[in-house]
Amino acid sequence: LGSTCSSNTDCTSGFCTDGVCCDSACGQTCYACNLPAAPGHCAALTTGVDTKAATTCTAPSACFLPSTSSVPACKLVDGSTCQESGDCISGHCLTYYVDSDGDGYGTSEQAHFCEELNAAPPRGYAAYSGDCCDLDSGANPGFDSTQFLTMPDACGSFDWNCNGVVAQEKSCSTAVACGQDCTFTFWGSPITLF
Repeated sequence: LGSTCSSNTDCTSGFCTDGVCCDSACGQTCYACNLPAAPGHCAALTTGVDTKAATTCTAPSACFLPSTSSVPACKLVDGSTCQESGDCISGHCLTYYVDSDGDGYGTSEQAHFCEELNAAPPRGYAAYSGDCCDLDSGANPGFDSTQFLTMPDACGSFDWNCNGVVAQEKSCSTAVACGQDCTFTFWGSPITLF
């Protein structure tokens, strides 16, 4: 066992696997016979890819040996899209939101990635949703809601903090609080200017 071989007839065991004489056919996913610690013995691949098994384990997946088992598995590496936490080596399939403007707030469009908890979101995504104008990094739920601005965001809205309330600074000939409508009395009737 462990001697180099090119066919099954080269081995007393009758199994030439991974280029060495092996104690079994060792064709299952994430097992190999040419591991440095135990050449010739079918053993679990704890990391890396397995391109030689009947069902291969290749990128974006890798072999993984859970701490609670001696049976390896082929799971998705961090940064890979996933469907559920059991798909991932990290054990976490997290939801992220498309963030085109890079302000840390995404739209309602979701994607799921394998990631460690508290890891930085993948490029182009945010951990939080709620962005009402993903074309303008200044317009997002983190915007200071006490400010009133004279110009709209890149989407044409004055709702800079995405709370559904327009916060537009208005010019009035009389003293009113910033952001309030200008109301005048004209010939006995109140007129509101917007």
